[in-house]
Amino acid sequence: MHVSGITSLQLRASTRIALAALLSLLISLLALGPAIAQLAPVATTSDGSSTLDPVAHLVVSELVTGATSASDEFIEIYNPSPDALPLEGLELIYVSASGATVTRKTAWAAGAPSIAPGAHSLVANAAGAYAPLADATYANGLAATGGSVALRIQGATTAIDALGWGNATSTWLEGTPAPAPPAGSSLERLPGGAAGSGQDTNDNLADFVVRATPDPQNAAAEPIGSPSPSISATPSASPTLAPTPSPSVTATPAPTASPTPTASPTPTASPTPTASPTPTPTPSVTPSPTPTPVLPIPIADARQLPDGTVVSVDGLALTASDFADGGGCVVDETAGIAVLLSDGAFERGEQLLVTGSVDGRYAQRTLRSSAADVTALGDGSEPPAQITTTGAIGEETECELVQLSAAIVSSPTTLTSGIAFDVDDGSGAVRVLVAPGTGIDLTDWVRGAHLTLVGVAGQRDSSGTGVAGYRVMPRDSADILDLEQPSTPTPSPSPSTTPTASPSPSASPTASATASPSATASPSVTPTPSPSNPPTITIRAARALATGSAVHVRGIVTMGNGIVDAPTAVIQDSSAAILLRLGDSAGTLRRGTLVDVVGTRSTKSGMLTIRVDRPPTVIGTAAEPAVVGVPTGVAGERLEAQLLIVHGIVTSKPVRSTAGNVAFSVDDGSGPLRVTVFSASGIGTAGLDRGTSVVLRGVLGQQTTGQQPDRGYRLWPRDSADLQVLAAISSAAGTGGGAIGSGVIRDVNAASGASGQAALPDLGGEVEDAASGSGGASTSANGGDTAHAPGRWRRARLRRGTHRSFCSRPWRYWCSLACWPGGPGHSAGCGRSRSAWRSGRPSQRLRPAASIRRPPGP
Repeated sequence: MHVSGITSLQLRASTRIALAALLSLLISLLALGPAIAQLAPVATTSDGSSTLDPVAHLVVSELVTGATSASDEFIEIYNPSPDALPLEGLELIYVSASGATVTRKTAWAAGAPSIAPGAHSLVANAAGAYAPLADATYANGLAATGGSVALRIQGATTAIDALGWGNATSTWLEGTPAPAPPAGSSLERLPGGAAGSGQDTNDNLADFVVRATPDPQNAAAEPIGSPSPSISATPSASPTLAPTPSPSVTATPAPTASPTPTASPTPTASPTPTASPTPTPTPSVTPSPTPTPVLPIPIADARQLPDGTVVSVDGLALTASDFADGGGCVVDETAGIAVLLSDGAFERGEQLLVTGSVDGRYAQRTLRSSAADVTALGDGSEPPAQITTTGAIGEETECELVQLSAAIVSSPTTLTSGIAFDVDDGSGAVRVLVAPGTGIDLTDWVRGAHLTLVGVAGQRDSSGTGVAGYRVMPRDSADILDLEQPSTPTPSPSPSTTPTASPSPSASPTASATASPSATASPSVTPTPSPSNPPTITIRAARALATGSAVHVRGIVTMGNGIVDAPTAVIQDSSAAILLRLGDSAGTLRRGTLVDVVGTRSTKSGMLTIRVDRPPTVIGTAAEPAVVGVPTGVAGERLEAQLLIVHGIVTSKPVRSTAGNVAFSVDDGSGPLRVTVFSASGIGTAGLDRGTSVVLRGVLGQQTTGQQPDRGYRLWPRDSADLQVLAAISSAAGTGGGAIGSGVIRDVNAASGASGQAALPDLGGEVEDAASGSGGASTSANGGDTAHAPGRWRRARLRRGTHRSFCSRPWRYWCSLACWPGGPGHSAGCGRSRSAWRSGRPSQRLRPAASIRRPPGP
């Protein structure tokens, strides 16, 4: 028993030693595994596929920067993962070698197809030889000497994958840039060919090789085998079969039980493989927070945000980024804003996606950004300059393209940013600043010269008030359209010749003095000039004449001169209306007078006009033409210069210019209409704000260019009676700080102190909709209708930007205010059904209140 017990103990000891030896061998083999892997970084299997850890994201797999033609370019994208990967929401960008310019080559919107495992997507220059094969194309080329392309989430600041080549030094590359490929050659990601392009060590120099013959593959090409099978081959090569030599080692390793402590250092090698997968997911994880600034917002909305808010906008660069010390100007269809970069640059004419922080620099609304946050989307189309007056330059025109025609009223002033002049067209002076780099010759810019120019409106307010320092900055000599030298000597001879001719006709007046009493009642002056004047025609016919034609019309003055500016007045007859431009010797016209006008057909700021150089003949006084009620969205050419009335909601915050003019928009649901309240009109606008319900009467003006003749219409109220505030948003109703939305309206004009009763304006005339023509003669102004306004105006709500009014059935005329196209509809008593509006059928012209029969019943 004692001997057998000793033998049993020895057997147990031998078994433990053998097991310890086996464990030591296994640990040693595990420790040697990473070392063996390092000796062969790009091992391949029998089918040529890579045995590296698979890449889980899309990669740039091949690039050509030019061949026979510089436009023979393509960028190939490859999916090396075992799963389909989406292109939706991604973009491919090109970054210049220095990183100063980032240009979007293509982008994939929602619904874009994914790339299958082992498949490709080809993006090529639209002007090159590879364009027919491409799945997407781009304009403008890649620099052969150096640059970078990167695949990223749209607007992100980091790349999913990037390739830099040549002399690229930007941050949009991985490790060391690959060599610039010779013309006709390509850079291909390793291992390449049938083995796919799955190597990504985050070093472009190590991952790419120059191929003499490019091999572009598009989405229709046969997918290359995914590296997923090669992963299964890797464990088969691992030393799992090592336990077989364990029987031969059982006797000898008895003393080797001591090396068992080597197991403690070996675990340090085991974490090493875990570090290698870490860089792989990082590119896909880091962009995840970046979608915040992806969706651009209108620039007009960005301007209203508080300082420090980060936004993205999409607009056209009206100037280069270094045009002024405040940066460059970017504009979209809603507004403009300055963009000030901390580094990098952009060029004039580029369409840009800019992400930055809203700020106010010397009161000018500014986006502070950097080169990494500016993406060039290609060449854009410059909008036409807005023809405006010098007094209208203000917050509304900031960083927009404007055209002025005015006299220089000051001597030049030298500033740090250029040479400044004050110009004025009679509506208020504004500064014109000419920067040194524009190349504009200022030799003939003298006081009294008349200047017509295009420039970018800006602001630099050093006073701190926030409403000063507006300026217009021409960009180059092409922006100077006309420069006329002072013509002071010319007027002086003209009066001297006039008296010489006056003695000769002095005899004829004496002879005609006997006939003067009979002619005093009728327009005696009219027959005298008739031999030299064209026959009298209607204003509608005069509007149809060619520019430069002599015209002779008669009409009622609906707006006297001195409101818009000194030379501008408006007359109207039963057929149409037209704007007059009165010369210095034409005198003044008073509203409500019937005048006989002889002049020359002309055009100003898109409006048809008559240029008048001699005083019109005043025939007498007359009642104003019937006002025509129209939806805000249909004001157009056929109603130009006519007296109109609109009813809607103020949809933009009223903005005051340096000349004191106030501009805002109103909308009744059919579309916005711009309104300009001139300071000379004396109309108070203190109670106006976004969301206010108003009734506006005035003349329909226009300010536009020849390129866009059907835009720029705006209503010009003439005095305080032309603006009436019906209701304003209650402070407790709705949200959004007065923006249009759902909110209760409260009456602000009490009629007779009765609760819920509002004083309604005297609308007079006809209400016209989009389908009907201009209003003909109507009943006399309904002065009594206001007294008979409906006694029960119930609570109303703002819906779709339309002031919806509910009233009793007999008051069809008042209900018609809610009946215009785009409105929410109305009760059956208003004469039109909701279905009729939805079907878009032409509507009958609504009758004035005086001619409406009261239906039976309550």
